[in-house]
Amino acid sequence: MQRANVLRDQAIAHSRAVVESGTYSGQVYAGRVDQKSAVIRLITGPKAAERMQHELQVFQALTPLQGKGVVQLLGAGRYSETSYFTATKLVEGMQWAWRNSAHRQLDPELLQLLAAVHSCGVVHRDFHEGNLLVTPDHRLVLLDFHEALHPASVAQQEEEMSSWQRWLSRPLAGMYSGERT
Repeated sequence: MQRANVLRDQAIAHSRAVVESGTYSGQVYAGRVDQKSAVIRLITGPKAAERMQHELQVFQALTPLQGKGVVQLLGAGRYSETSYFTATKLVEGMQWAWRNSAHRQLDPELLQLLAAVHSCGVVHRDFHEGNLLVTPDHRLVLLDFHEALHPASVAQQEEEMSSWQRWLSRPLAGMYSGERT
């Protein structure tokens, strides 16, 4: 995929997010790829090419789940001499909320999704409410795999799963639907 196909004229407007963490720094844009609404993440900084290649390997491992619980990769490539991009399909929906009782009914599906990701040899490593959407038809979609580990050991998979099982088992006492921390 060439730069012109992704960043054509003013097709992309800077979104709300500028991401910076210890392993990644870049910008997130809304745009279109092949007539589809997309989220385009620029990957910059040291080892940008290696980070993009790693993310592509993760998405390759997750091919059976893309569009079925895992965000779909639309494309990736070089944006400039020192930066790269990944483009994923824009998912309509709302952020999953642990304290929202309607969303909590999806807990079994959430754990099944996490197990399916693990069955592909991937540990997400950034699994939190902000990376999980509930679509209008009440399906869960996991986003943002730039910190994922692949290949992941069984012990790493079990650690992520047990951490989530403990987190989900916390009592909701005194909380109301939609309450946020």
